[in-house]
Amino acid sequence: MPRICCPRCHGTELSWVPVSGRGSVWSSTEVHRAPSAEFKARTPYWVVLVRLDEGPTVMAHYLPADAADRPLPDTRVDAEVQDPMEGSGMPLLAFRRHA
Repeated sequence: MPRICCPRCHGTELSWVPVSGRGSVWSSTEVHRAPSAEFKARTPYWVVLVRLDEGPTVMAHYLPADAADRPLPDTRVDAEVQDPMEGSGMPLLAFRRHA
């Protein structure tokens, strides 16, 4: 996540580091009430906290393979970037179950 300094040492010499996009679900919740009009068509949808293999934890959407697919803790997942949702202009980070 972009930040102005390191949360451990408070240093400001920061850089972007590529990651694999693979990780494990740490926690998840199913959202039934959209926080805004852009998300209404997606409800219900899953939001997950994923611990990436490289260490950082990210929050993103989970894209189930079918209605029975639930993002349980320790589920292995792969990241993908989806096209921006209508009205938002921002790409959507999402995870799918690792094949």
